[in-house]
Amino acid sequence: MESASAVTNLRYDGAEVVSVFFRDNRAGLDSNEIRWQVWMLSPDRASFLRVDFTFRSEGFFELVPLLSEMVRRIRWE
Repeated sequence: MESASAVTNLRYDGAEVVSVFFRDNRAGLDSNEIRWQVWMLSPDRASFLRVDFTFRSEGFFELVPLLSEMVRRIRWE
């Protein structure tokens, strides 16, 4: 399940972000908690924003569309 990749399909403006999925092992090796981090660079390239989601693995696939839409709607002001 662990992965890290640069993607452009998570932002309406097509900006590249880094998407990281990993199992949260702080609760032990048998943990069923999944973490998804999305790292974005501001348009002026001066700062980063990290969005971090934690959820149980059995609900992962149902939540991905909603969480992806939340990431798409983030606006830099």
